[in-house]
Amino acid sequence: MRASLNETSEFKRLVQWVIYPLLMVIGVVLYLFTLNMGDAYLELATTLPMVYIMVACYFLERFIPYDSSWKPLGQDWKMDTAHLLLFQTLLPKAFKALVLIFALRWIPQEFQLIKGLWPHQAPILVQALMMMFISDFFRYWIHRWSHTLPALWRFHAVHHALKKLYWLNTTRIHPVEKIIQLIFELGPFICLGVAKEVIALHLVLYGLNGFLRHSNIYMKFGWLNYIFSTNELHRWHHSKLIHESNSNYGSDTMIWDVLFGTFFYPKNQKVGELGLYNAQYPEDLNGQLVAPLVADLDKEDQLSFGWEHWILNVLLRVKMKRNRKRFTSELEGDTHHIREQQEQLLLQLIRKNENTAWGKKHDFSSIVSYQDYQKRVPINTYEELRSWIMEQAESRGGGHLMQEPIVMFNQTSGSTAQPKWIPVTQDTLDGLQYTQQMSTWLQYEYAPEAFEGHIMGIVS
Repeated sequence: MRASLNETSEFKRLVQWVIYPLLMVIGVVLYLFTLNMGDAYLELATTLPMVYIMVACYFLERFIPYDSSWKPLGQDWKMDTAHLLLFQTLLPKAFKALVLIFALRWIPQEFQLIKGLWPHQAPILVQALMMMFISDFFRYWIHRWSHTLPALWRFHAVHHALKKLYWLNTTRIHPVEKIIQLIFELGPFICLGVAKEVIALHLVLYGLNGFLRHSNIYMKFGWLNYIFSTNELHRWHHSKLIHESNSNYGSDTMIWDVLFGTFFYPKNQKVGELGLYNAQYPEDLNGQLVAPLVADLDKEDQLSFGWEHWILNVLLRVKMKRNRKRFTSELEGDTHHIREQQEQLLLQLIRKNENTAWGKKHDFSSIVSYQDYQKRVPINTYEELRSWIMEQAESRGGGHLMQEPIVMFNQTSGSTAQPKWIPVTQDTLDGLQYTQQMSTWLQYEYAPEAFEGHIMGIVS
């Protein structure tokens, strides 16, 4: 019995070392064999290796798992299958269709933007390997910038929200990031006129390695870790610790990480917790599609956010920019001549109301300065003005206390026997709107982050 257990253990150790090159070779052979049946089978040639590697990963994760706690649950399968179908299958096909429409309409047949640089006569496998290493140079920098530039990290954080690694969640990616990847991983080679069979084989190699790179299979690589992007290295890239996750950016190869100093390989150690600092980061499809719209959502829990809120926030930012231009210019001029501005406003009010009963009583027509106003208009208590206000209200128009009609009253409480009715005109409302917009703009200038997401207004 003990001998049988030892033999099983030895067999598993052997599998750990040989399974990666064996699986990759089988996938490439399957592609080449199917392609040999004719050009019409190119689509099938790229599909069969993907189906094969997914089936192989599924069973190998049960035979030799790296971490048994990473076993996917129903929600994981549902989420990652949606990503596989929507963003790894349908989105690339749509992208390809648009490129073909563009190519058929504008690009002549046998087009090469840059001629003489690509070895078109080399064997297809040699060309695909060249493409893999060159393409991974672009992927390396896009990936690295996605960790260092906040605008790109918002989208890439969706992929790093993974709390466990298994073969299918290699597909979990935001569609915006996927489109950026497609442009840079295929665009240069389209310009070089690389054959579609070579590009397809490159994508097969990328797909095979992608499923294995994220797999929960206990594999050993040794010196291959310094050449290829393996799951033994990629686990550290998904670490919750930033100094560990900001490394091993290569998708297919580690050569660029070694050259640019981002290679991280703590031998004989087990990676710790995976994921983002915010444990409440959305785990549903819709939540992760919207998540990049919220700043720092990967670091702290925030209110749920939707596309309609994003649009409103964009409109708010546009409004605040207009207000900045408006208020800074107006305030800049007004605050240098405060007394003049106040006197000008006073005289505007006097001219506007000089034909009212109140204006005639105090001879508004002869007032041309602040000093004139002081002499002609005494300080009045509210009770002395109450009858004027009531007569203005009863007349349902202007011309008694003020030229403008009263729109509404604000009622105040106080020490008097009766409540005070404060008349509100359209000018009052316009002035209130102006000051509220100015106040909102000042708050926004001081703390713009307070206006992200939902906004709750508290009145009274």
